[in-house]
Amino acid sequence: MSRPEHVNPGSKDRRSKAPYNFVPLPEAVLCSPDWSPDVVRHDRYILERNTGWIDIALTAETPLFVRCAPDVAYAGDPDEKTNIHRRHFFHHGNESRPVIPGSSIRGMTRSLVEIMAYGKMQWVSNKDLMYRAVADQTNLGDVYRDTMLGPNLSEQSDQEMKFEYPIPRLKGGYLKRKASQCFIHSAKVVKGETFVHIEYKDVEPIIGDRGRQCVHDIYVLPATRQWVDKGLRGKVKNQRRLLLNLAVTRSVSQNEKDGYLHAKLVESGHMGKGIGETPDLHQKHMHCAIYDPDPDAEPIRIPFDMWVRYQDDLSISRGEKTDTRRLSDGDPLFYLLDNDGKLVFFGPTMLFRLPYAYNAASYVPDCLKRTEDVDLAEAIFGTVKEKDTARDDETLTIKGRVFFEDAVWDGQGNNPFLTGNNEFKSPKILSSPKPTAFQHYLVQPDKSKLRHYDSGPEATEIRGHKLYWHKKDVPEADMFEPNIMMDKQHTIVRPVRSGTCFKTRIRFENLNDIELGALLSALNLCPSMRHKIGMSKPYGMGSVKIETTLRLTDPKSRYKRVCTDDGGLEFGLKSDPEIVRIKEACVKEFNELVRAHDKKRLSGDDGTIWSIPRIARLGRMLEWNGAPPRIETDYVGLDKDGAKWWRQRRVLLTPEGVVNASGPSVANRPGPSAPHATMPHPAIKSGTRVHCLLLEEKTKKGGWKAQTIEGSLKGHILPDNEPLGIKPGDRVELVIHGTDPKNLSFRWPRQ
Repeated sequence: MSRPEHVNPGSKDRRSKAPYNFVPLPEAVLCSPDWSPDVVRHDRYILERNTGWIDIALTAETPLFVRCAPDVAYAGDPDEKTNIHRRHFFHHGNESRPVIPGSSIRGMTRSLVEIMAYGKMQWVSNKDLMYRAVADQTNLGDVYRDTMLGPNLSEQSDQEMKFEYPIPRLKGGYLKRKASQCFIHSAKVVKGETFVHIEYKDVEPIIGDRGRQCVHDIYVLPATRQWVDKGLRGKVKNQRRLLLNLAVTRSVSQNEKDGYLHAKLVESGHMGKGIGETPDLHQKHMHCAIYDPDPDAEPIRIPFDMWVRYQDDLSISRGEKTDTRRLSDGDPLFYLLDNDGKLVFFGPTMLFRLPYAYNAASYVPDCLKRTEDVDLAEAIFGTVKEKDTARDDETLTIKGRVFFEDAVWDGQGNNPFLTGNNEFKSPKILSSPKPTAFQHYLVQPDKSKLRHYDSGPEATEIRGHKLYWHKKDVPEADMFEPNIMMDKQHTIVRPVRSGTCFKTRIRFENLNDIELGALLSALNLCPSMRHKIGMSKPYGMGSVKIETTLRLTDPKSRYKRVCTDDGGLEFGLKSDPEIVRIKEACVKEFNELVRAHDKKRLSGDDGTIWSIPRIARLGRMLEWNGAPPRIETDYVGLDKDGAKWWRQRRVLLTPEGVVNASGPSVANRPGPSAPHATMPHPAIKSGTRVHCLLLEEKTKKGGWKAQTIEGSLKGHILPDNEPLGIKPGDRVELVIHGTDPKNLSFRWPRQ
């Protein structure tokens, strides 16, 4: 069966936006070609493989923060409001000398290797998800209403809607706890009902305005169900008539009276207008009153995992006000039974939240999470697999062969931290949609029908690997609050400023050419791309530029003698020309392996993995110079307009869809599908001075090639006046010499 492909909505009114996007899942895992426990050794050097290190200079392009792990003496308090040690940037004891832990760099690098090398999709949450979609206008709303209200009973479905309110299988009862177990004690059945509805205006004289989600003791006169016409015809264009079959009582008393029964009134709060501000249709104007427990009813046991699921869902923060009353022993509640009388779920209000049939991990194809497969990321970085009880497997644990040192501030300048009113800052609150925003997190292959977590794994899959867009020149006022905030929602950080440089080293042992090529490809991006690390990525923090220097050793030479002829330690380093040759060969071999695995190509194939559509999307997300404008990648707010936006379930575009939607000025910038492509430049004329990066790619005669810092011009450099000691990645000033777009050239400035 073919895998679903995401379809961007055509209408602007159906397009969503976010500071993140996704690189799609691969069609199949690219397994490590020659991995086996016999080949990969850790007790000796394998001369045919690569051993050495990579020196790294990591420069912050935007403010950057990685939280400190305080000493044991201060680690007991996890709250940075009261524990000032948790406010600091990670360090080795000196709070003024920031350090990026090697584990952070390792995680960043491994994530890119997993994407670029078509690794398994393992790190997906299997946490159960919940939803409530009373007024949802998408097909999820239809599912919810069918479950809680039953199908539309009208024979004139195009003219009216006719629902039970609720279906008879939705009942009222009370929570009972016995030791560690929870039960539901059903309420008395009176005139076929376990609870009745009461209009706000009929009960307000008794309860007054005492807040939200309260429970009150009242007496009610029982009522039977009757069809109520909500009278919506003619109020809104194309609005259908709404008929509800519900039991409503208008006879309420705060004192005991003849014929009245005691009940618990569940006051769940007022509700405003619904989607599209439709009058009356979704305005809540009734409370429910649950009759007393039925002494003859058999208690219904709540399974332990169902109770845990309910409790876990309460801890999830949501943008809009939701039912948050926690159920305690003796509290009234509502519960739903299936057709066989088994408990489906329960909640504190009548239209409570329901469990989805599937979690996010269910939407990862089985072929991408087989335990027996070993991908390149596992072969390089190692893994600990789950024990297979069906067999005695000695290869469950794979030891990594790369080792990341902490990145230490290089000490340049007096102060690496952001200044201003205070070096400590409170970042803006990240009010992001949760994974339940399925219109963002699941592939949407159909413009007319959204896929959600009840659609089933055969209908869709998760969007893929989540990454955040780069954002240049974001004002600090848009990243941080004007003052330190001490409330529970904000945090306190001490970020370093842009331009701060860290130095580190990655050591590796016994990597074959493909593995080294994968590692180098993840670290050495195209000149116009950047990595992301640390906190507050959605607001533009954490963009870093990485420059590398590869060193390879010959173990035989290293251990043949202790000292060199000049008295230094013998490292057995290979020569620079040999390292360049091996580096190019490793990257080329990795490129060829990936291209053979995924044969799809974009037009203008440049022979690298960036011409593969899937990897091109990764490149779009890594673009620094060609990133879309902030207005296209900001969060949608949670004000009146923002709430309407989320209710409409607008679909998130693909990365190239976001870039193309930004307009020609962004869409035509060089993208990852052609990372070294050129575009018209406002100053392509001979004699213009430009700042460039030296490329590893050389001319046929071995001459230098360069690309402008903004990535719009690329060409070869004439050899006259070439300075000494230059290397790939150096920033240099050049002069435009030849302006032919097909054969652009630079020259070195005359001394």
